[in-house]
Amino acid sequence: MTKPNRAPTTRPAQQKKPRAKSASRLAPAVTPTPTPKPKLPKSPTGIQGLDEILDGGLPTGRPTLICGGPGCGKTLLAMEFVVRGATLYDEPGVFMAFEEAARDLSQNVASIGFDLDELIRRKKLVLDIVRIDHQDIEESGAFDLEGLFIRLGHAIDSIGAKRVVLDTIESLFSDLPKFHDPA
Repeated sequence: MTKPNRAPTTRPAQQKKPRAKSASRLAPAVTPTPTPKPKLPKSPTGIQGLDEILDGGLPTGRPTLICGGPGCGKTLLAMEFVVRGATLYDEPGVFMAFEEAARDLSQNVASIGFDLDELIRRKKLVLDIVRIDHQDIEESGAFDLEGLFIRLGHAIDSIGAKRVVLDTIESLFSDLPKFHDPA
């Protein structure tokens, strides 16, 4: 069966709607620029690679706690921070040790080319060894560190120290009963 031949019908003229401009024809979107955050002042360690990881060094004027088990390098890292501060950045330092003898510290860092005796002679370093005999400690109230801070303050003032290390602060508290008591 054939379909009847119909005349083509004309549609009424449609009004053209204005086309929305494509994103590529619009002005570029303005993205707000983030307000730059103020950078924290840093003290370079002078340790190759570490300053890059730390985005310039350790925070200036703030304490930094280095944690780790025995033998992981805390003392060496801290000593290198002080020695490189004195030798590379003219920032004298105080290294107060509670566990190691001065001779042992000097020998250990001499193996990587540091001469502590020379830095001490030039007043770039104070090496203060504090012996605490835990058998003589008796807990009798508040634990007072005032004497230690006076000693530390004198060492800092004596050379105008900009860098200070306490190695290791844990040894001040390790034998106190409350230090181990979780209650």
